[in-house]
Amino acid sequence: LQLKGDSSAALETLRALPGKDLSLAQRLRVAALFDELGETARAAEVLAEGEQSNATYAGRAAYLARLEQKDALRALYAELATPINLGSKVDDDRRFLLAQIAECLDDNEAALIWYRAITASTRGEPARLRIAVLLDRQSRLDDAISELREIQASHSDNGEWLRDAYLLEAEILLRNQRAEHALDAYRRGLTVFEDDPALLYGRALCHERLDQVEAALDDLKRLLSVDPDNPDILNSYGCTLADRTDRLDEARGYIEQALVLNPDSAAIMDSMGWVLHRQGHHDQALPYLETAWSLQKDAEVAAHLGEVLWALGRRAEAESVWREGEVLDADNRVLKRS
Repeated sequence: LQLKGDSSAALETLRALPGKDLSLAQRLRVAALFDELGETARAAEVLAEGEQSNATYAGRAAYLARLEQKDALRALYAELATPINLGSKVDDDRRFLLAQIAECLDDNEAALIWYRAITASTRGEPARLRIAVLLDRQSRLDDAISELREIQASHSDNGEWLRDAYLLEAEILLRNQRAEHALDAYRRGLTVFEDDPALLYGRALCHERLDQVEAALDDLKRLLSVDPDNPDILNSYGCTLADRTDRLDEARGYIEQALVLNPDSAAIMDSMGWVLHRQGHHDQALPYLETAWSLQKDAEVAAHLGEVLWALGRRAEAESVWREGEVLDADNRVLKRS
């Protein structure tokens, strides 16, 4: 019924199922279907009925977090953390779940305790990345970087985890306005993971942020040489050309290719509107930017839409959009230039 598109009949059928007679696996599936059909609260209720496992607890936590039901999430955390429920059932999956719930409740100290209690690598490796994030949130930047450097120096066979430690170091440094140090993290990562797409893409964005435009374009061009039909890379290359050079015809060509490959992308529509504006085609640019803004309320889109509205003489509307953008991200670099 769901696959046929008959959501109301699918919901009616699900609601008729006797919850007490369902197996654990069936309850997990029923809850997932309720969630897919827009009844996330009912999904959480289904999982709360009957036998509990790490899977049902994790599902309940995920649904409650999405619903932003903090009181119910606190109650679930208290239920999981009571000595009688911990007992012999404490394993790394349970510790990881408790840490995640603590994060959702903004209890970073408790989250750190649970993450640090994890022993096996399966959960321990992602836990160490989360520890670095939490240390940064506590304004302990040096400790966060130290944690990540220890990961990078380890002899783990998990290459993705090691690579992610470089990515996260750069991300944290950028968040702390240390772009030059972030660039060094990308460079160190690329000496170990040569031509890794995520590291190359991150370094390209970092180069652009430091006004090293040609270096940014070089990294993006390397990515395109391997994946020429990637709409996101095509868009990034074209947008960088449009925003930071006078090679507007070339920029438009790349953005048009990206738009053909992903016509519903707000980011690519934003780029298309921006390059048209820079070419002086303000009337043609406006529909793309209005659509991008309707799809994605983003400070950079607000900056571009405001610029075009201003160029068309609609100054009150431009100022209104810019104000909305400032509410979203007052520190956005593109918005500040508007």
